[in-house]
Amino acid sequence: MSEEQESTSAGRSNVDSEDKVEDDQAKVQESIVKLRTLIVEEKKLRVRNDDHFLLRFLRSSELDAEKAFEKLVKFYKFKAKNKEYFCSEPASEYRDLLSQNFCTLLEDSDQHGRRVFLAKMAEIDFDSTTVKQCIKINDLWMELALEEDETQKNGFVMILDLGGLPLRLVKFLHPKATITSTLKTEMRPWSNFEVHVVNYNALVSTLVNLLFPLLTTKMKEQIHFHGKDWGSLHKFITPEVLPQEYGGQKSTIDYQKMQQYVYDNEEKLLELCSLGYIDEGK
Repeated sequence: MSEEQESTSAGRSNVDSEDKVEDDQAKVQESIVKLRTLIVEEKKLRVRNDDHFLLRFLRSSELDAEKAFEKLVKFYKFKAKNKEYFCSEPASEYRDLLSQNFCTLLEDSDQHGRRVFLAKMAEIDFDSTTVKQCIKINDLWMELALEEDETQKNGFVMILDLGGLPLRLVKFLHPKATITSTLKTEMRPWSNFEVHVVNYNALVSTLVNLLFPLLTTKMKEQIHFHGKDWGSLHKFITPEVLPQEYGGQKSTIDYQKMQQYVYDNEEKLLELCSLGYIDEGK
């Protein structure tokens, strides 16, 4: 079987498996109730207890409540220890940052029903933007994606465009920030997750090679390097949903439309970003 066939089969298999599991509604409800009970018993953890939120973690755990609870606790304990890397302000507070158009969700999901997130690092205003701000803003997009049933069922895919980066990028690839950012992304309850790195040059390749060994084995397996080989990228993400700059069929990216999607959900995002363990003194 070719790499492309393996990728397509794996993606389809995940979706089919998820749909089949959820056909048993009695099992779904049993798992929801069990997970809700486990959360109630976890003191100082404040999260939503509605079915839709709990399904984030259950769908990524094949409806195993214990595994889902373990994922949930692990994520929010990590958040409690690394608060400075997590978003806690209203989306409107990031308006200037969002207007730089260096990251967005694409309008269309890919052939496997996964949301596609694009990060173009060279578009960042390095004079006014900090590493932590860039990491925090990802929460807005990823939380919105995880609110969608299709994302919970099918997964999430990221295109990391490293083209045109200045030497000042070095500060954005600091080991602490890089590891924290990748762990934070990896710990989210994705049923399927991939990162596709494109447009890198020799300098960036050297920096990436220095940092790659620091990543977890799981994350390494989820990262694919394509350079400017769009045919390679298209083995994983159909060109039908990609802009022309990545060999796709979409003429442009409507950044403003997707940013409005963020602002329209500001209240929901503020609630989602406030979830987690409360301070010991409270």
